[in-house]
Amino acid sequence: MKKLVSITVIAILILTLILPASALNVQSNFDKALSYYKTNYEANYSLPDDDFNKIKADVWTMYCVSSPENLYDLTNQFMTPEVDPADAADYVTPSEVAKDILALSILNKTVPSSINQTLVDNLVSRQSANGSFLDKTGETNVSDQMWSITALEAARSGGATVNYNKDKAVSALIALQKTDGGFTYWDMELDTTGAALIALSMAGTPAADVAKQKAVTYIENSLDNNANMIGKGKWDSANSCAQAYGIMGLLAAGEDVTGAKWTRGGKTVVDALLAYQTAEGGFLYASFSEAPDSISTTQGMMALVDLKNGKNLWVSMLKTDEPTTTKTEIPTSTTTPKNNDVETGGSLPSPALWVVGIIAIVALIMAFALPAFKKKK
Repeated sequence: MKKLVSITVIAILILTLILPASALNVQSNFDKALSYYKTNYEANYSLPDDDFNKIKADVWTMYCVSSPENLYDLTNQFMTPEVDPADAADYVTPSEVAKDILALSILNKTVPSSINQTLVDNLVSRQSANGSFLDKTGETNVSDQMWSITALEAARSGGATVNYNKDKAVSALIALQKTDGGFTYWDMELDTTGAALIALSMAGTPAADVAKQKAVTYIENSLDNNANMIGKGKWDSANSCAQAYGIMGLLAAGEDVTGAKWTRGGKTVVDALLAYQTAEGGFLYASFSEAPDSISTTQGMMALVDLKNGKNLWVSMLKTDEPTTTKTEIPTSTTTPKNNDVETGGSLPSPALWVVGIIAIVALIMAFALPAFKKKK
Protein backbone atom coordinates (compact mmCIF):
# COMPACT_ATOMS: atom_id res chain seq x y z
CA MET A 1 0.00 0.00 0.00
CA LYS A 2 2.81 2.39 0.89
CA LYS A 3 4.50 1.64 -2.41
CA LEU A 4 1.27 2.40 -4.28
CA VAL A 5 0.95 5.75 -2.52
CA SER A 6 4.57 6.53 -3.33
CA ILE A 7 3.99 5.70 -6.99
CA THR A 8 0.91 7.93 -7.09
CA VAL A 9 2.72 10.85 -5.48
CA ILE A 10 5.67 10.55 -7.85
CA ALA A 11 3.34 10.32 -10.85
CA ILE A 12 1.58 13.51 -9.80
CA LEU A 13 4.91 15.26 -9.36
CA ILE A 14 6.03 14.21 -12.83
CA LEU A 15 2.82 15.43 -14.44
CA THR A 16 3.14 18.70 -12.54
CA LEU A 17 6.60 19.19 -13.97
CA ILE A 18 5.82 18.33 -17.58
CA LEU A 19 2.50 20.14 -17.91
CA PRO A 20 2.46 23.90 -18.41
CA ALA A 21 1.51 25.89 -15.34
CA SER A 22 -1.29 27.66 -17.17
CA ALA A 23 -2.52 25.98 -20.35
CA LEU A 24 -4.00 28.69 -22.51
CA ASN A 25 -6.60 28.82 -25.26
CA VAL A 26 -7.50 32.30 -26.53
CA GLN A 27 -8.87 31.45 -29.98
CA SER A 28 -12.49 31.74 -28.87
CA ASN A 29 -11.73 34.98 -27.03
CA PHE A 30 -10.27 36.42 -30.23
CA ASP A 31 -13.19 35.20 -32.36
CA LYS A 32 -15.70 36.81 -30.03
CA ALA A 33 -13.75 40.07 -29.94
CA LEU A 34 -13.51 40.27 -33.73
CA SER A 35 -17.20 39.45 -34.11
CA TYR A 36 -18.09 42.13 -31.56
CA TYR A 37 -15.88 44.69 -33.29
CA LYS A 38 -17.39 44.05 -36.72
CA THR A 39 -20.94 44.14 -35.37
CA ASN A 40 -20.53 47.31 -33.34
CA TYR A 41 -17.95 49.44 -35.14
CA GLU A 42 -17.97 48.71 -38.88
CA ALA A 43 -20.59 51.42 -39.45
CA ASN A 44 -18.31 53.99 -37.78
CA TYR A 45 -15.83 53.68 -40.63
CA SER A 46 -18.38 55.21 -43.02
CA LEU A 47 -19.07 58.28 -40.89
CA PRO A 48 -17.96 61.77 -42.05
CA ASP A 49 -14.40 62.71 -41.10
CA ASP A 50 -15.62 65.41 -38.72
CA ASP A 51 -17.80 62.98 -36.75
CA PHE A 52 -16.39 62.26 -33.29
CA ASN A 53 -17.27 58.57 -33.65
CA LYS A 54 -15.44 58.22 -36.96
CA ILE A 55 -12.97 55.33 -37.06
CA LYS A 56 -10.23 55.06 -39.68
CA ALA A 57 -8.50 51.85 -40.61
CA ASP A 58 -4.86 51.90 -39.57
CA VAL A 59 -2.00 49.57 -38.82
CA TRP A 60 -3.51 48.66 -35.43
CA THR A 61 -6.85 47.51 -36.84
CA MET A 62 -4.90 45.68 -39.57
CA TYR A 63 -2.84 44.00 -36.82
CA CYS A 64 -6.05 42.43 -35.54
CA VAL A 65 -6.74 40.73 -38.89
CA SER A 66 -3.10 40.07 -39.80
CA SER A 67 -3.38 36.31 -40.19
CA PRO A 68 -3.85 35.26 -43.85
CA GLU A 69 -7.29 33.79 -43.27
CA ASN A 70 -8.48 37.06 -41.71
CA LEU A 71 -6.52 39.45 -43.92
CA TYR A 72 -8.14 38.11 -47.09
CA ASP A 73 -11.60 37.73 -45.61
CA LEU A 74 -13.68 40.33 -47.48
CA THR A 75 -15.75 41.02 -44.36
CA ASN A 76 -12.61 42.29 -42.61
CA GLN A 77 -11.33 44.59 -45.35
CA PHE A 78 -12.78 47.70 -43.76
CA MET A 79 -10.09 47.23 -41.07
CA THR A 80 -7.16 47.39 -43.52
CA PRO A 81 -5.85 50.86 -44.45
CA GLU A 82 -5.00 52.12 -47.92
CA VAL A 83 -1.37 53.20 -47.92
CA ASP A 84 -0.25 55.84 -50.42
CA PRO A 85 3.54 56.37 -50.21
CA ALA A 86 3.10 59.87 -51.63
CA ASP A 87 1.36 60.92 -48.41
CA ALA A 88 4.56 60.48 -46.42
CA ALA A 89 5.98 63.77 -47.71
CA ASP A 90 3.27 65.60 -45.76
CA TYR A 91 3.49 63.56 -42.57
CA VAL A 92 4.62 65.64 -39.61
CA THR A 93 5.92 62.84 -37.42
CA PRO A 94 8.21 59.86 -38.05
CA SER A 95 5.70 57.53 -36.39
CA GLU A 96 3.15 58.28 -39.13
CA VAL A 97 5.61 57.03 -41.73
CA ALA A 98 6.54 54.08 -39.51
CA LYS A 99 2.92 52.97 -39.22
CA ASP A 100 2.51 52.89 -43.01
CA ILE A 101 5.66 50.78 -43.28
CA LEU A 102 4.36 48.40 -40.61
CA ALA A 103 1.02 48.06 -42.41
CA LEU A 104 2.85 47.09 -45.60
CA SER A 105 5.03 44.71 -43.57
CA ILE A 106 1.90 42.78 -42.61
CA LEU A 107 0.93 42.54 -46.27
CA ASN A 108 4.50 41.58 -47.14
CA LYS A 109 4.10 38.33 -45.20
CA THR A 110 1.84 36.97 -47.94
CA VAL A 111 2.64 39.31 -50.85
CA PRO A 112 6.44 39.69 -51.07
CA SER A 113 7.94 43.03 -52.12
CA SER A 114 4.98 44.95 -50.68
CA ILE A 115 7.20 47.26 -48.62
CA ASN A 116 7.68 50.57 -50.42
CA GLN A 117 11.27 51.78 -50.59
CA THR A 118 10.15 55.42 -50.83
CA LEU A 119 8.52 55.16 -47.40
CA VAL A 120 11.62 53.54 -45.93
CA ASP A 121 13.88 56.24 -47.38
CA ASN A 122 11.56 58.94 -46.04
CA LEU A 123 11.79 57.56 -42.53
CA VAL A 124 15.55 57.07 -42.68
CA SER A 125 15.96 60.69 -43.79
CA ARG A 126 14.31 61.84 -40.54
CA GLN A 127 17.11 60.44 -38.36
CA SER A 128 19.38 63.12 -36.92
CA ALA A 129 23.11 62.88 -36.32
CA ASN A 130 22.60 61.79 -32.70
CA GLY A 131 20.28 58.94 -33.73
CA SER A 132 16.95 60.57 -32.84
CA PHE A 133 14.08 60.57 -35.32
CA LEU A 134 12.75 64.12 -35.58
CA ASP A 135 9.36 65.49 -36.58
CA LYS A 136 9.05 68.50 -38.86
CA THR A 137 9.39 70.86 -35.91
CA GLY A 138 12.73 69.30 -34.96
CA GLU A 139 11.36 67.52 -31.88
CA THR A 140 11.66 63.88 -30.86
CA ASN A 141 9.83 61.64 -28.39
CA VAL A 142 9.63 58.03 -27.26
CA SER A 143 6.80 57.18 -29.67
CA ASP A 144 8.62 58.38 -32.78
CA GLN A 145 11.83 56.67 -31.70
CA MET A 146 10.44 53.26 -30.86
CA TRP A 147 8.08 52.94 -33.82
CA SER A 148 10.79 54.10 -36.24
CA ILE A 149 13.13 51.35 -35.01
CA THR A 150 10.37 48.73 -35.14
CA ALA A 151 9.30 49.74 -38.66
CA LEU A 152 12.81 49.89 -40.11
CA GLU A 153 13.77 46.51 -38.69
CA ALA A 154 10.53 44.99 -40.03
CA ALA A 155 11.26 46.58 -43.42
CA ARG A 156 14.82 45.22 -43.39
CA SER A 157 13.55 41.70 -42.71
CA GLY A 158 10.97 42.20 -45.44
CA GLY A 159 13.65 42.80 -48.04
CA ALA A 160 13.86 46.60 -48.15
CA THR A 161 17.17 48.46 -48.21
CA VAL A 162 17.51 50.14 -44.82
CA ASN A 163 20.47 52.43 -44.24
CA TYR A 164 20.04 54.00 -40.82
CA ASN A 165 22.29 54.09 -37.79
CA LYS A 166 20.69 51.46 -35.60
CA ASP A 167 23.17 51.76 -32.74
CA LYS A 168 22.60 55.48 -32.45
CA ALA A 169 18.84 55.02 -32.77
CA VAL A 170 18.89 52.52 -29.90
CA SER A 171 21.07 54.83 -27.81
CA ALA A 172 18.62 57.68 -28.38
CA LEU A 173 15.73 55.46 -27.26
CA ILE A 174 17.61 54.24 -24.18
CA ALA A 175 18.34 57.86 -23.26
CA LEU A 176 14.58 58.25 -22.80
CA GLN A 177 14.33 55.27 -20.44
CA LYS A 178 13.59 56.11 -16.81
CA THR A 179 15.79 54.95 -13.95
CA ASP A 180 13.17 52.37 -12.92
CA GLY A 181 13.34 50.79 -16.39
CA GLY A 182 10.08 52.16 -17.73
CA PHE A 183 9.30 54.52 -20.59
CA THR A 184 6.56 57.14 -20.69
CA TYR A 185 4.62 59.04 -23.34
CA TRP A 186 1.46 61.09 -22.82
CA ASP A 187 1.59 60.09 -19.14
CA MET A 188 1.23 56.40 -20.04
CA GLU A 189 4.06 54.30 -18.65
CA LEU A 190 2.92 50.73 -19.18
CA ASP A 191 1.56 51.09 -22.71
CA THR A 192 4.75 52.91 -23.70
CA THR A 193 7.07 50.46 -21.96
CA GLY A 194 5.36 47.55 -23.70
CA ALA A 195 5.80 49.21 -27.10
CA ALA A 196 9.41 50.15 -26.29
CA LEU A 197 10.10 46.50 -25.43
CA ILE A 198 9.03 45.58 -28.95
CA ALA A 199 11.46 48.12 -30.46
CA LEU A 200 14.33 46.97 -28.24
CA SER A 201 13.62 43.35 -29.14
CA MET A 202 13.54 44.24 -32.84
CA ALA A 203 16.89 46.02 -32.56
CA GLY A 204 18.61 43.10 -30.87
CA THR A 205 21.82 44.94 -30.05
CA PRO A 206 23.74 44.34 -26.79
CA ALA A 207 22.70 47.77 -25.49
CA ALA A 208 19.09 47.07 -26.43
CA ASP A 209 19.18 43.75 -24.58
CA VAL A 210 20.31 45.43 -21.36
CA ALA A 211 17.59 48.06 -21.61
CA LYS A 212 15.07 45.35 -22.45
CA GLN A 213 15.76 43.48 -19.22
CA LYS A 214 15.33 46.70 -17.24
CA ALA A 215 11.96 47.27 -18.93
CA VAL A 216 10.87 43.71 -18.18
CA THR A 217 11.78 44.22 -14.51
CA TYR A 218 9.78 47.46 -14.48
CA ILE A 219 6.66 45.63 -15.69
CA GLU A 220 7.25 42.80 -13.21
CA ASN A 221 7.40 45.31 -10.38
CA SER A 222 4.17 46.93 -11.57
CA LEU A 223 1.99 43.87 -10.93
CA ASP A 224 -0.64 44.07 -8.21
CA ASN A 225 -2.07 41.11 -6.31
CA ASN A 226 -4.34 40.22 -9.24
CA ALA A 227 -1.62 40.46 -11.92
CA ASN A 228 -2.84 43.84 -13.15
CA MET A 229 -0.09 46.11 -14.46
CA ILE A 230 -0.28 49.44 -12.63
CA GLY A 231 2.15 52.29 -13.23
CA LYS A 232 2.66 55.79 -11.91
CA GLY A 233 1.40 57.81 -14.87
CA LYS A 234 -1.92 59.64 -15.10
CA TRP A 235 -3.39 56.86 -17.26
CA ASP A 236 -1.69 53.99 -15.47
CA SER A 237 -4.43 52.70 -13.20
CA ALA A 238 -5.45 49.13 -14.02
CA ASN A 239 -6.82 49.10 -17.58
CA SER A 240 -7.03 46.76 -20.55
CA CYS A 241 -4.88 48.89 -22.88
CA ALA A 242 -1.91 48.93 -20.51
CA GLN A 243 -2.36 45.20 -19.90
CA ALA A 244 -2.53 44.46 -23.63
CA TYR A 245 0.59 46.41 -24.56
CA GLY A 246 2.44 45.06 -21.56
CA ILE A 247 1.70 41.51 -22.70
CA MET A 248 2.75 42.27 -26.29
CA GLY A 249 6.02 43.72 -25.03
CA LEU A 250 6.70 40.77 -22.77
CA LEU A 251 6.06 38.32 -25.60
CA ALA A 252 8.43 40.33 -27.79
CA ALA A 253 11.07 39.98 -25.08
CA GLY A 254 10.57 36.21 -24.98
CA GLU A 255 8.77 36.06 -21.63
CA ASP A 256 6.37 33.24 -20.75
CA VAL A 257 3.36 35.32 -19.75
CA THR A 258 1.56 32.32 -18.25
CA GLY A 259 4.46 31.33 -16.01
CA ALA A 260 4.96 31.84 -12.31
CA LYS A 261 6.92 35.06 -12.87
CA TRP A 262 3.79 36.67 -14.31
CA THR A 263 1.29 35.17 -11.86
CA ARG A 264 -0.12 36.86 -8.78
CA GLY A 265 -2.82 35.46 -6.52
CA GLY A 266 -3.34 32.50 -8.83
CA LYS A 267 -3.98 34.75 -11.84
CA THR A 268 -1.67 35.37 -14.77
CA VAL A 269 -1.31 38.68 -16.60
CA VAL A 270 -3.37 37.05 -19.36
CA ASP A 271 -6.17 36.27 -16.92
CA ALA A 272 -6.09 39.91 -15.86
CA LEU A 273 -6.47 41.03 -19.49
CA LEU A 274 -9.34 38.63 -20.21
CA ALA A 275 -11.19 39.90 -17.14
CA TYR A 276 -11.89 43.07 -19.15
CA GLN A 277 -13.59 41.14 -21.96
CA THR A 278 -17.37 41.10 -21.81
CA ALA A 279 -19.53 38.07 -22.56
CA GLU A 280 -20.31 39.61 -25.96
CA GLY A 281 -16.61 39.86 -26.81
CA GLY A 282 -15.70 43.55 -26.52
CA PHE A 283 -13.08 44.87 -24.11
CA LEU A 284 -13.79 47.37 -21.35
CA TYR A 285 -11.15 50.03 -20.77
CA ALA A 286 -11.38 49.65 -16.98
CA SER A 287 -13.41 47.63 -14.49
CA PHE A 288 -15.66 50.65 -13.92
CA SER A 289 -16.37 51.18 -17.64
CA GLU A 290 -20.01 50.85 -18.59
CA ALA A 291 -19.40 49.35 -22.04
CA PRO A 292 -16.57 48.28 -24.33
CA ASP A 293 -14.99 50.83 -26.68
CA SER A 294 -13.28 50.48 -30.05
CA ILE A 295 -9.74 51.34 -28.89
CA SER A 296 -9.74 48.95 -25.94
CA THR A 297 -11.25 46.19 -28.07
CA THR A 298 -8.65 46.78 -30.79
CA GLN A 299 -5.75 46.61 -28.38
CA GLY A 300 -7.25 43.60 -26.61
CA MET A 301 -7.40 41.81 -29.97
CA MET A 302 -3.80 42.79 -30.76
CA ALA A 303 -2.65 41.08 -27.57
CA LEU A 304 -4.78 38.03 -28.40
CA VAL A 305 -3.13 37.84 -31.84
CA ASP A 306 0.27 37.64 -30.16
CA LEU A 307 -0.94 35.16 -27.56
CA LYS A 308 -2.35 32.88 -30.25
CA ASN A 309 1.01 32.92 -32.01
CA GLY A 310 3.14 32.75 -28.87
CA LYS A 311 5.19 35.64 -30.21
CA ASN A 312 4.83 39.33 -30.97
CA LEU A 313 3.76 39.99 -34.56
CA TRP A 314 6.59 42.39 -35.39
CA VAL A 315 9.27 40.22 -33.77
CA SER A 316 7.95 37.23 -35.72
CA MET A 317 8.99 39.04 -38.91
CA LEU A 318 12.66 39.06 -37.94
CA LYS A 319 14.84 36.62 -39.83
CA THR A 320 16.87 35.77 -36.75
CA ASP A 321 16.76 33.31 -33.89
CA GLU A 322 15.10 35.71 -31.50
CA PRO A 323 13.78 34.16 -28.26
CA THR A 324 10.17 33.09 -28.27
CA THR A 325 7.67 31.60 -25.88
CA THR A 326 6.03 28.26 -26.56
CA LYS A 327 3.22 28.58 -29.06
CA THR A 328 -0.11 27.72 -27.45
CA GLU A 329 -2.26 24.97 -28.93
CA ILE A 330 -5.39 26.43 -30.54
CA PRO A 331 -8.31 25.06 -32.55
CA THR A 332 -8.03 25.39 -36.34
CA SER A 333 -11.58 26.70 -36.67
CA THR A 334 -12.02 30.47 -36.79
CA THR A 335 -15.80 30.49 -36.48
CA THR A 336 -17.30 32.46 -33.62
CA PRO A 337 -18.15 30.16 -30.68
CA LYS A 338 -21.80 29.83 -29.71
CA ASN A 339 -21.23 30.17 -25.99
CA ASN A 340 -20.51 33.47 -24.29
CA ASP A 341 -18.11 32.22 -21.66
CA VAL A 342 -14.67 33.83 -21.59
CA GLU A 343 -12.19 30.98 -21.92
CA THR A 344 -8.94 31.30 -20.05
CA GLY A 345 -7.86 27.69 -20.19
CA GLY A 346 -8.54 24.30 -21.63
CA SER A 347 -5.90 23.62 -24.26
CA LEU A 348 -4.01 20.38 -23.80
CA PRO A 349 -0.25 20.02 -23.67
CA SER A 350 1.55 18.71 -26.72
CA PRO A 351 1.40 14.93 -27.38
CA ALA A 352 5.15 14.66 -26.82
CA LEU A 353 4.73 15.78 -23.21
CA TRP A 354 2.03 13.19 -22.63
CA VAL A 355 4.24 10.44 -24.09
CA VAL A 356 7.17 11.44 -21.85
CA GLY A 357 4.90 11.53 -18.82
CA ILE A 358 3.30 8.14 -19.52
CA ILE A 359 6.65 6.47 -20.15
CA ALA A 360 8.02 7.87 -16.89
CA ILE A 361 4.99 6.68 -14.93
CA VAL A 362 5.08 3.19 -16.46
CA ALA A 363 8.79 2.97 -15.68
CA LEU A 364 8.15 3.89 -12.05
CA ILE A 365 5.34 1.36 -11.72
CA MET A 366 7.54 -1.35 -13.18
CA ALA A 367 10.40 -0.38 -10.88
CA PHE A 368 8.20 -0.81 -7.81
CA ALA A 369 5.88 -3.59 -8.93
CA LEU A 370 8.35 -5.97 -10.59
CA PRO A 371 10.41 -6.71 -7.44
CA ALA A 372 7.21 -7.42 -5.53
CA PHE A 373 6.00 -9.73 -8.29
CA LYS A 374 9.28 -11.65 -8.25
CA LYS A 375 9.08 -12.12 -4.46
CA LYS A 376 5.58 -13.59 -4.71
CA LYS A 377 6.70 -15.86 -7.49
